[in-house]
Amino acid sequence: MQVLASLTRAKLGWGALQPVSSRIRLARAALLGRHSVMPSPLDRLLPGLVAFLVVACGEEGGGGSALVPAPRASAVSPPGPAADPSAPARAARETAPTVSAARVEGPALRFAKEKHEFGEASDTRILRCAYAFENVGTEPVVISRIKPSCGCMTTRLSKMCFEPGEGAELELEWKPLGRGRQTKGLTVHSTAFPGGFHRLFATCEVRPFVRVEPPLVYFGEVEMGKEHTLRATLTCEDPSFVIESIACPNPHVAVAVVEDTSPGPRAIEVTVRESAPWGQVVGKVTVRVRGRVPPGDGEVVHDLSFNTHARVFGDLRTDKTMFAVGKVSPGAKFRYEVRLTRASGEPFRLLDLGVDNSQPPGMTVAAEPLAAGGYKMVLTGASGSYRGYVRGQVRFATDVPGEPARRLAIAGNVAE
Repeated sequence: MQVLASLTRAKLGWGALQPVSSRIRLARAALLGRHSVMPSPLDRLLPGLVAFLVVACGEEGGGGSALVPAPRASAVSPPGPAADPSAPARAARETAPTVSAARVEGPALRFAKEKHEFGEASDTRILRCAYAFENVGTEPVVISRIKPSCGCMTTRLSKMCFEPGEGAELELEWKPLGRGRQTKGLTVHSTAFPGGFHRLFATCEVRPFVRVEPPLVYFGEVEMGKEHTLRATLTCEDPSFVIESIACPNPHVAVAVVEDTSPGPRAIEVTVRESAPWGQVVGKVTVRVRGRVPPGDGEVVHDLSFNTHARVFGDLRTDKTMFAVGKVSPGAKFRYEVRLTRASGEPFRLLDLGVDNSQPPGMTVAAEPLAAGGYKMVLTGASGSYRGYVRGQVRFATDVPGEPARRLAIAGNVAE
C-alpha cells in the first residue's frame, strides 16, 4: 500500500510529467528508504504495477489520459443555517447586480425584462411579480417616481438612488378587476431614460369569480314619475355560492334578489324608482358573495360591482345628459351643442338660459331655434391661461307646464 500511495502521489504531482522509467526508480527508492536508482529485481515488478495504475486511473475519467494532472479541489464552505422562506421579500436585492451589461457613460438604467405575462388568473387573487434592473452607467441613478396606470396596482422599491453597478427589483402587486385580457403599465420616471421615463407592462387573462349579465343594466330613456325595472343574472364559479348582500347607494335605484335558485345562476332586479329626478340617473350596484374558488383553494368572500344607467325625462328632454366638452388644449377655444325638445312635439319658449360657476371663466351659452321645433343650446368658451377641469352648469327654464328650471353639468379638462 505504501508503493501505491507513492505512485499515486507521483502521478498527481510533478512526477506525472516525467518518463515512466524515472518514476519507477523513484517509487522503488521511496519503498526501500534509499536514493539509489540502480536496476534491481524490483525494477522488473514495478512497470507492471505502474501500467495497472495508469489504466485504472484512465478508466475513472472515461478513457482520458492518465498523465494529465488533476485539477485542484475547490474549497467547500461548511453548511449554513436553513433558508428563511421570507428572506427574498426582505433581502436588500440592490446589493448585487441583476442585469449584465457593458458600462455606458452617464446614468443608465437597464431592466432584465419589459413585460410580465401572468397567464390566466382569477380576480380573487393578488398577482405578484418583480422587474430586475441595474445601473449600467458610470454615474448614480435617481428614480424620482413610479406611477401605475391603474389604482388596482401597487409597487414597492427598497430605495430610489443606485450607484453604478447596483441593482434591485421593482416589486408589483396587482389585484385584477373585470374580465378578459388586460394589460397594465408602470411608468418609471428617471433622468437615466431618454425622455425622462420608461414603461413596463404586465398582462393577464382575468377570469372573474362572479359574472353579471348584462354587465351594464341600461334603461335608456324612461318616463319621469314612473317605476322601471330590468333583470340581470349572476353566475359564479362555485354553483353553490351565497349572496351575502346587494346594494346601491343611489336612493333612486333599488336592487333585490328575485329568488334563490341555488345551486346555479341567480336573478336580480334593478329598479329606477318613480322618485328619480329629471336627467341622468346612474347607480353603482355592489354584490357580495361567498363561495369556493376551484380547484379547492378555499372559501372566499368576493365583491362584484356593475353600473346601471337611465335617462329620466318628462315632456321636456335633451339629446345629451351633459355638456361634455372633453379635452381642451391650453389657449384653445371650444364649442359644444345640446338639443332641447318636447316629447309631445308642441312648441315652447325659452325663458332663461345661462352658465353658472364657469371654470374657466367666461363660458357662454346661446339658443338657436330648430326647424322641427325646440332649440339648440350652444356652449362656447376659451381656455386661455386656465389649467385644470372644465366645470360649471348650464341652466335653462321654459314655459312647458310641469317642467321647472333644469340644469345640465359641464365637464372637460384643459391639458397639454
